[in-house]
Amino acid sequence: MNSRLQNSYKICSLTERLNSLPLWAHYAKNHKGFAMGYDFRRLPLENVLGLSLWPVRYSGVFDASDLLRGIEPGQPLNNLFGLIAALHKSSDWSYGQEWRLVVVDGLSEPPRNFPAPLQAVYLGSQISEEDESSVVRESLVAGVPVFKMRLVPHEFRMEAVPHDR
Repeated sequence: MNSRLQNSYKICSLTERLNSLPLWAHYAKNHKGFAMGYDFRRLPLENVLGLSLWPVRYSGVFDASDLLRGIEPGQPLNNLFGLIAALHKSSDWSYGQEWRLVVVDGLSEPPRNFPAPLQAVYLGSQISEEDESSVVRESLVAGVPVFKMRLVPHEFRMEAVPHDR
């Protein structure tokens, strides 16, 4: 069942928080990576990405037993099980204010790419010169602004400042 679930869903984790020190440490290789900012509100209402974007629910233990009751061997899996499981996370992570983009695919579906409304790119405060040059170059091609994150003095948060290309 694990294999069926893993191959049936494409999941992308997103956050509303650009200024979080722990998020940059956890998800951007300790501030050495970069983040991409999207504006999903620009998508038409019928767009599959907009219809597949959900807020994460932070709670204690996730109990899926009600969703799994009645599933018999050889029967198709209830697609809601994977979606609901993908939208739950421990309350310890609630500072992330996450959203999940969950696209349901069949087992035989080939991988797909979806165009997303890229708004800006944010460089980590510790990004290497080589990676910075590469990301800035690609951002120019994409026509999106680039910002670099820096620690706000005397505060425990980051801020984005325009990158001087």
